[in-house]
Amino acid sequence: MLSGKVWPIHPSPAEDELLSSWLTRIARLNYTKLHTLVSIAFPNTAIWNRDIDRSASPVFLRQLAARSGKDLHQVRQTTLNTFAYSLGSSIRGRGNDRWIMSAGIYHRTRKQPWLGYCPLCLAEDLDPYFRRRWRLAFYTVCHRHSVLLLDRCPQCQSVIQFFRHDLGDRNKPAPLTLNLCFHCQFDLSRAPAYGDAWSDWRVQQDMSVLGGLFDLGYLSNFTGEFQYNYLYLDVLHHLARCLASRLGQPLWQISRQMANLPAHNIPAQFRYIEQMDISTRHELVTTTIWLLHEWPSRLLHVCTQAHMKSSTLFRDWPRAPYWFASAIFPKLYSPNQHISLEEISEAIAYCHRHYIPVNTVQVAKVLGLNGSKRISEFLRLLNL
Repeated sequence: MLSGKVWPIHPSPAEDELLSSWLTRIARLNYTKLHTLVSIAFPNTAIWNRDIDRSASPVFLRQLAARSGKDLHQVRQTTLNTFAYSLGSSIRGRGNDRWIMSAGIYHRTRKQPWLGYCPLCLAEDLDPYFRRRWRLAFYTVCHRHSVLLLDRCPQCQSVIQFFRHDLGDRNKPAPLTLNLCFHCQFDLSRAPAYGDAWSDWRVQQDMSVLGGLFDLGYLSNFTGEFQYNYLYLDVLHHLARCLASRLGQPLWQISRQMANLPAHNIPAQFRYIEQMDISTRHELVTTTIWLLHEWPSRLLHVCTQAHMKSSTLFRDWPRAPYWFASAIFPKLYSPNQHISLEEISEAIAYCHRHYIPVNTVQVAKVLGLNGSKRISEFLRLLNL
């Protein structure tokens, strides 16, 4: 049955389907154990002890395209690498990638909640499958049903591992659908679905917009202007990391109190957003979005209340997007120097109007100075 070049049953990937989900469905529909199918079709290729969704090699993808009878571009669209441009960073395939949930792989098991799911989406699917966007750390609310995603089986609390059903017993047939928990066989499509607890409808709306980011490639920011995805997500990621950090705890506590939400501490073992459980990530992302509303007065007010300095907020962020840095940095950066940031901004505008290169020397010359460390730091934050 598996000796031919193309598999007998080779369905196309569903909309936004994840590579590992598609491979598993192909094996199920061919009534073949998943690991048998993979070992025959792709010998000497490590798949399940790697994060295949973000580490699939070009050779593997070409072989998969030949086996499935699909176009190579269609096969590539099942990987997470296609998110690289929208996320503003390359997908390395190992280690920690920004906004991509870390799997915590140990042999062939997943130790961390690496994949979320919407039970209502699974219930609607004729052939249930797992979506690529369910692996994004900021995607915690289904943009179709406006319910919170889950990242574990509600019955046994196991993480999602749909590819492990046929392991451990060679005579045990794997289920034909992917919506069953591999550990207790609970139907994930019957898991309880809960709405978002935020009372601010704008936060709920923005969470839904996040789910559709990749359909547009851009969004309208809080100034009424359009921004590319990666510029907005860069700000969202940095502020969320800041809220979760030790130095950002005052900002987190005050933000939650002002939003009338519980201000519990974020567990210290979470170093990266991509390693957090879905409830913690949801609280971080929604609080960050709430901070960005009423732009920029709310964020500036909370930073002032938390005594947050620009050196802390912009720490390890040398290339902050201009729309963010230009509105926040001048208000928080106030060293005891005679030159004001308004004067620097006017000098930069003068350089732009007269086609003068914007650098420390030229801006200082416009201001009648020999040089200024403050000008250099301001230009660096504005990426000029």
